[in-house]
Amino acid sequence: MFIKILTIIAAAIGVLYGSWTMLVAASDELIVGPATVIDGDTFDIRGERVRLFGIDALERSQVCDYKGTKWLCGSKSALDLAEWMGQAPIVCRRRGHPHDRSVASCMKGPADVGRWSVSRGLSIAETCESRSYVAEQERARANRTGIWSSTFMFPKLWRHEHQ
Repeated sequence: MFIKILTIIAAAIGVLYGSWTMLVAASDELIVGPATVIDGDTFDIRGERVRLFGIDALERSQVCDYKGTKWLCGSKSALDLAEWMGQAPIVCRRRGHPHDRSVASCMKGPADVGRWSVSRGLSIAETCESRSYVAEQERARANRTGIWSSTFMFPKLWRHEHQ
């Protein structure tokens, strides 16, 4: 009986230890907290710079043209993202660390932040990284939502010419 109890205790300790190490490893991959938006695909959470995986947003100083009228589409992308995020906790799972910032998939509650942005025409699907948001982009483009209502330069090309 004593050996059976010791075996059960040892098994429980093993399970608890394994669960604890899995939680610690998972927490190392997570960035959690309210976000301070830098631009339409980049923000800070608790001092850590995060870029959204799978999307590319226009730069803050980028301008779009809607039937001859210029508008600050890059700023709008950042402002709309900041307004939508508010002070809600954002949960991001790291996917890499290029250029001294984390690249991550992020959620606001049950909503995928990248999906939200692309579906509203605030950013484009970055198909070099992922095809996750292509359907949302196609719907936004077909409905002429956000930047798709205007003429604009893709962010990667704009950065190449202006930075």
